[in-house]
Amino acid sequence: MESDLLRFWGLDLVADLGTPRLTWRRLGVLIERMPEESALMRSLVGTEAAQWTPERHLLAGVIDSLGVVAYLLGGNLVALGGAKTNPVPEPKPIERPGVEVAKPTGERGLMSLARKMGQSPVRLT
Repeated sequence: MESDLLRFWGLDLVADLGTPRLTWRRLGVLIERMPEESALMRSLVGTEAAQWTPERHLLAGVIDSLGVVAYLLGGNLVALGGAKTNPVPEPKPIERPGVEVAKPTGERGLMSLARKMGQSPVRLT
């Protein structure tokens, strides 16, 4: 924590603590708002989890979504007779620390989505 205070706020814990520059109250506030990349956060949540900022989680979500879109477009190619099998491999979500990936239920497609939403599936011909 001493190195984090010096690195992020230019405060010397030994020299400044108890002075108007670094009161005990201010020390508590700074500790509560320690950046994700700090040594304190790495020691609390682990090095890998500390590296996963909110921006990284969002970016991983975008990449996962693009994989699903590509897979669905490949499925459309099959449905339209342009290919026998989907040329795009089934997407696998990017692993994130502390986030469990949902297990597939076996049911897929729009029909399963309609059932999950409580609608009766309608077949289009």
